[in-house]
Amino acid sequence: MRASSQYKILKYLLFSPPETVRQVDIEHCFAMTNPTVTGLVQTLEKKGLIERKVNPSDSRSKILCPSAKALDMKDLLVSLGDNLEERLTAVLSLEEKQELLRLLKKLLRE
Repeated sequence: MRASSQYKILKYLLFSPPETVRQVDIEHCFAMTNPTVTGLVQTLEKKGLIERKVNPSDSRSKILCPSAKALDMKDLLVSLGDNLEERLTAVLSLEEKQELLRLLKKLLRE
């Protein structure tokens, strides 16, 4: 699960407006605890994939940003994710895929 969680966080950062994501935003988006996100962020930082910067709106907090290394890998990461999704849902019809997506979104809102 750890690698998939790292992937989700990295993808979230890559597709968010620059310098807008705080750790608490990730906690809320993925319904993860603070210690869980802290560990994932530290791992991604050690791998050189994300950076912490001073929040321009509040100097007491930090924002998370994808590193240049992560930005260079963006197309590859998206391709890998799309490929995995396609393999996992290959046995589903288009209608079933749409229903699965609807149900997953519902679960995330709960």
